[in-house]
Amino acid sequence: MRNRISVVAMTCVALALGAFLGVFSSGRTAQAASVTDAVNWAIAIAGDDTHGYSQEDRWGPDYDCSSFVISAFNYAGFDIASGSGWTGNMQSIFTAAGFTWIEWDSTAEGASVDDLQYGDILWRSGHTEIYMGDGQIVGAHSAYGYTQTGDQTGKEICTRSYYSGWTAIIRYGSATTATSDGTVTTPTLSVGDTFKKGKCKYVVTGKKTVTLKKFLSDTATTYNIPNTVKKYGVTYKVTAVGKKAFKDKALLTKVKFGTYIKTIEEKAFIRCTSLKKLVFKGKKLKTVEAKAFRKIYSGYKIKAPTEGKLKKYTALIEAAM
Repeated sequence: MRNRISVVAMTCVALALGAFLGVFSSGRTAQAASVTDAVNWAIAIAGDDTHGYSQEDRWGPDYDCSSFVISAFNYAGFDIASGSGWTGNMQSIFTAAGFTWIEWDSTAEGASVDDLQYGDILWRSGHTEIYMGDGQIVGAHSAYGYTQTGDQTGKEICTRSYYSGWTAIIRYGSATTATSDGTVTTPTLSVGDTFKKGKCKYVVTGKKTVTLKKFLSDTATTYNIPNTVKKYGVTYKVTAVGKKAFKDKALLTKVKFGTYIKTIEEKAFIRCTSLKKLVFKGKKLKTVEAKAFRKIYSGYKIKAPTEGKLKKYTALIEAAM
């Protein structure tokens, strides 16, 4: 049975609108291009068993994964090259229409469905689907051995729960958010806001500064704290390691600290029992708070850019044991 999930009402509305507006035969104007229209079209098609999966006749009424996604956004008013579109050239045809290609390993530590935005196109070699929010995706999957037009199983084209394995996101605009009312805006972060990047979670502390709030990997043995991280087009300097950020990371043996690190907060590396190499690239470290390096490897070594900084950093760390 088709996964109706929480979108039954939305599907019914989309189908009703489709019948009134000619959803299956006409597109929007470019001026009225809407990510929401693309998502609603996809949901409507998934809810109509006259549309199934086909790689031979793939531009309606049946679709394969790429023609389904391309058709959804063309219906919504975006100028996506169709007819010859497939997963292998989706990067070029979507970026030509104003979308951004984002390399994204959904299986990497720290990667999460929380990284996705409503209307994102999920891509991997050979397959693509659309993220519709609330942990759900919609796409064309397989004919399951049937050759007839239409969906014979209720799952050839359907909605389902998000799963990992994607290697890229195709997003409308440049690091933008598409909201459920169709508005596309550029998000901004304020002091106190948090975000994930790579293996870490960060908190914004100033106009262009962040603290590394939490290291998310339990299996990493080494880590390079970056000089900067970028979010929504803004580059932030990483200036501090937060309280208990690396607590109990027992497999960690080596950490390189970014150029702009000024502060290592209380208990930042407490009980990192294998941590034996601390490499400082910058000259800005001024504060190491209490117990920041309590119970790390007893024979730890410190490397710093100058002899003077080595003495200073050694004294700061020893005082914080």
